[in-house]
Amino acid sequence: MTANAGIDHKNVPPRTAILWPKDPSKAAAKIQRGIFDLLGKRVGVSVIDSRVAPLRAGTIGVTLGAVGFELVRDCRGKKDLYGKPLLITKLAVADDIACAAHLVMGEVAERTPVAVVRGITPAPKVQKAETMIMPPDLCLFMGVFKPKRGRLKAECRAKRKTSKKRYPAVELV
Repeated sequence: MTANAGIDHKNVPPRTAILWPKDPSKAAAKIQRGIFDLLGKRVGVSVIDSRVAPLRAGTIGVTLGAVGFELVRDCRGKKDLYGKPLLITKLAVADDIACAAHLVMGEVAERTPVAVVRGITPAPKVQKAETMIMPPDLCLFMGVFKPKRGRLKAECRAKRKTSKKRYPAVELV
């Protein structure tokens, strides 16, 4: 879901609009190949845009397509600082990078079309852009529109039954 269907009227000439690439991951791969051909360097490439988040003011970066680095890191089963296993945490690596790039590149008249992010580990395996999409039946926001007793809620309820501690964030599911 996105506002304005990915059609942007800012930073383009009057009476024109810019659209997302038909295949953003393919566009990222083409840019990646061009950089390799020109510089001989293998880099990760992310095609990004801005978006709004529910109940938050302002825009943030979002990845439309990417290649060459881990897009989503699954942390389920890993332990937190206190030894508790994570039940639902997945890091949106590609979107986190997009947010950092969006902050540096700007949205007004900065004219900064590229941001370089260092220290990102190359992907151990190729992830498709679809990895970043949350199925509607597991999405917390979609649950607001169509209440469902999904797997996520059942997992959280099962965890509460096995622990004496309360997980207040889970109560919002």
